[in-house]
This record gives sequence, structure tokens and C-alpha cells, in this order.
Amino acid sequence: MPGEEFPELAYTGYFGNLRGMFGKRIDFLLIGAQKCGTSSFVQYVKAHPQLDFATKKEMHFFNFNWHKGKRWYHEHFAFNAHTHLGEATPYYMMHPEAALRAHQYNPGLKIIALLRNPTERAYAHYQMNLAKEREPLSFLEALQQEETRLKQDAAPHTFNANTQHGSYKTRGLYAQQLRVWEQYFSKEQMLVLNYHNFFQAPWANLQPVFKFLEVAPFYGYGNHFHLNQHTAADPMPEEAVKLLKAYFSEPNQQLAQQFNIHF
Repeated sequence: MPGEEFPELAYTGYFGNLRGMFGKRIDFLLIGAQKCGTSSFVQYVKAHPQLDFATKKEMHFFNFNWHKGKRWYHEHFAFNAHTHLGEATPYYMMHPEAALRAHQYNPGLKIIALLRNPTERAYAHYQMNLAKEREPLSFLEALQQEETRLKQDAAPHTFNANTQHGSYKTRGLYAQQLRVWEQYFSKEQMLVLNYHNFFQAPWANLQPVFKFLEVAPFYGYGNHFHLNQHTAADPMPEEAVKLLKAYFSEPNQQLAQQFNIHF
């Protein structure tokens, strides 16, 4: 919780120095985005012998579980002197208080975001909701009613089903969301990746990630991971494609200017 003292532990290296100064803390966050390959990305990263994640994905500490405190959070990590620890919750990227809380927890955190073409991401999100029987509307109807549905939620900092599950367009406003994280973390602490490029050659594209996390190169013995993929039964309706391309035109330009990610 804000203002709590963290117990001092002995660690070595860059992350170790931060831990020595600030106490026991994790080292990096994967903040999003949803349906952008984050589950597979976690498996690739944790294959590295110097890197590990929480015992489960999506701890939701910096959004819904902040009130439980760091002791609860830390129970889900295996702290030791030789491993850099991370956590992955794709909802962090769009949550209005997650960046501030993450900075309060550890101002030295490294932040990673994996981004997919937001039009494709929105339809993959919809397909996931269909598979889980969360969405009664057609894709076009859900897009057209998104703003109305989100306004029905009580508060953005608490769990709300419409914001969590029905934010097809909103989750794709990457530049707007990353600007919030830039208020608390420097450019040097943030790594933004293109989903489409990354998964063309994952092990080659992991090497800059490992360098960013300050660990040795590692090529994973040729293992490949493909998790949580939902195949669309039908192609995206043309009207929905047009709506989303128009909606994301300016935000995508902002993202290209801000992080050199082009969709």
C-alpha cells in the first residue's frame, strides 16, 4: 500500500540495487494489451532461466486487488537473488489508476506492452466473449453500443463487466493509454512491441526484450508457444471493418508518432 516500508533484502545487479534500496519488489510488468498474445509472450519470456512470473497470470493487483496489499501480492512470487520477476495483467494498460499505483509500488519497474492491430484485436476480443457466452449482441451492434454500455458502469477503478468485457474499441486506444504510463515511467523504462512482427520470429525478437530486462541472450531450444487462440467462425462484417478503421485512424497515427508502431 502507498507509504508502506518494504523489508530490506540483499540482491545483486541493477534490479538488485533497486531491491536493496526499496525492499522486496518485482522488476517488470507486462501491461497489455488484451488479445495481443500476452499469454504466449509470458511463456516465451519465462523460458529464460533468469526470468519468472507470478504463479498465475492476471493478478490484477494494480487495479482490482490493490486493497489487498503487497504482502498478498508477494505471496504469488518466488523471490530469490538470481531471478528477475514480472507480472502480466493486460487490463493494467487501460486502467486509470494502475500506472500511478505501479509507480508507488516500484518507481524502477520496467514496463512492456505488446500491441496488435486494434481492429483485429477488437474482433478477437469479441470472439473470446462469444466463446465464453458473455456477449448477446452482434459485433456491429456491440461496437455501436459500446459507449452507452460503458457509461452504465459505476466507476472505472472498480470491476465492471461492461468495461472489462465490452471495451472492444476502447482497449485499442493504445497511444492514449500509454501516455498515462509515460507520466510515471521514463521512455527508457518502457518497451512497446508490435504483435505482428514479434510472432513472425519470436526467439529472434525476444533478444531485445532480454536486453531490455538486462539478462543474457537466450534462444529457448526452439520451443514455440501458442496460447488462447480463438478462430473466428465468420469473417469480420464489412460494416464493422469500416467503422473500426475510421475510429482508429487518428489514434493509430498518434501511436506511430509516439512509439513507431504502425497499424
